[in-house]
Amino acid sequence: MKCAEKLGIEIGLFVALFTTYRESQPGAAAPSLVEE
Repeated sequence: MKCAEKLGIEIGLFVALFTTYRESQPGAAAPSLVEE
């Protein structure tokens, strides 16, 4: 269960960082990351 919790936290951090980056650079690197 701890592995799942850690994974969930890491996903949450990634989403937060990605959102912040996308807002600071609109449309720049978003499409290539979204396809993955």
